[in-house]
Amino acid sequence: QRLADRLVYGKRATPYEVLSEFSERVGQTYASEELLPRMARALGEGTGAARADVWVRVGEELRSEATWPEDADPLPARPVASGEETANTSSSLFEPVRHRGELLGALSIEKRPGETLTATEEKLARDLAAQAGLVMRNAGLTEDLLDTIEQLRTSRQRLVTAQDEERRKLERNLHDGAQQQLVALAVKLRLAEQVADRDPPEVKELLAG
Repeated sequence: QRLADRLVYGKRATPYEVLSEFSERVGQTYASEELLPRMARALGEGTGAARADVWVRVGEELRSEATWPEDADPLPARPVASGEETANTSSSLFEPVRHRGELLGALSIEKRPGETLTATEEKLARDLAAQAGLVMRNAGLTEDLLDTIEQLRTSRQRLVTAQDEERRKLERNLHDGAQQQLVALAVKLRLAEQVADRDPPEVKELLAG
C-alpha cells in the first residue's frame, strides 16, 4: 500500500517539513488573503488529502474561507458548536483552532476513497492547528484594521460630499440672492448717473431705493 501510494501520489513531506515550510511562508507573507490559502495547501499536501479546508469563525458560524485544491466545490457553513471538539472518522478529520482558549476556526481534511488517516497525519493536522491559532488571530486583526480603515475612508467621503453640497448651496444662494441684488443695485446706480443732471429729484429717489 505504501509503495502504491508513493507511485500514485509521490513522496509526501514529513510533518516537520510541512510545519517548517509553513512557518517560513507565514514569515514571508503579509497579506491576510494569502495566509489561509497557504495553510490549506500545507495541510492538503502534507496529508495527501483529497481536499483540505480552513474554517474561520464568523459570529456563530464556521465558514470555509480557504480550500485546497482551489477549484474544489465550496462547503456550507457549520454552527460554531460543531467545531468545539475534534471530529474524526477513518478518512476525515475536523480539528478546532483556538488561541488563548478562544475558538477561532478549524482545519478539516478528507482523504481519497479507500484511504484512511494515519496517526502521523492526525498529528500533523493537530500541530498545524496549534500554529494556525496565532495566524488566524493576526489575520482577524488585519481584517479588523482594514475594516476600520475602510470605515474611516467612507466617513471621510461622506464629509467631503457634505462639504461639496454645502459649497454648492452657498453658490446657489449667492447666485440667486446676493448676486441678483448686486446686479440690480448696479443697474440703478447707472440709471441714477444718467439722470443726475436733468432730474435731481428722481436721482434722490433712486439713491434712496
